[in-house]
Amino acid sequence: MMWHVISKYVTSMPRQFVDAKLKFEEAVAGVREFQRWSYCIEAMMTPMDMSLGRLFVDADFDETTEKTVKCLFCS
Repeated sequence: MMWHVISKYVTSMPRQFVDAKLKFEEAVAGVREFQRWSYCIEAMMTPMDMSLGRLFVDADFDETTEKTVKCLFCS
């Protein structure tokens, strides 16, 4: 039970702990690439999914795109 708790939160700990977990996972499951930003996104998707989605839409879509999408669903 403790392993599940530690495994879930180790990505927010200092790098030496993350490296130790990755070394263990590599020994058990094979080579896996680690990208810290992806763990951050995954950790925030459950509690903040709608807010993160809104930030993405605001940053990447302009008014022209909004009109195009609305036209696609109008017909």
